[in-house]
Amino acid sequence: MRPLLVVLAAALVGCGGPTEVELEEDFTLAIGKSAAIEGTGITVTFLDLLEDSRCPINAICVRAGNAKIQLGLRDPRRVAEVNIPDQPRGEFVGQVEIRLMELTPEPEVGRQMDKGDYRATLRAIQHNSAPVG
Repeated sequence: MRPLLVVLAAALVGCGGPTEVELEEDFTLAIGKSAAIEGTGITVTFLDLLEDSRCPINAICVRAGNAKIQLGLRDPRRVAEVNIPDQPRGEFVGQVEIRLMELTPEPEVGRQMDKGDYRATLRAIQHNSAPVG
């Protein structure tokens, strides 16, 4: 009985708060999962897939298309949208930019994508000054 308790305890620890990640390092989140950016007080949550019009990997397209996701950002609390590859845009929280680096899986002709399969690879980038504008 004791080994079962150890396995259950280990599983519960994994279900705790957000994963802690470092600045300037890529990290990957599934929808509904969060990461705390070490030393910043910022937590990022992958809230939703808003758009995936990227060219399927088994097709020939005139343009690359776009993928857009919704992030929950804390502190401060707000919702942001980031996208790739059309006009890539990150979101600033003070001097830290949260940038979408990759979204998987890539679309395929004839394959229906389930939102639960998506993974967003993000990076938190420290800038010396906040953006103007």
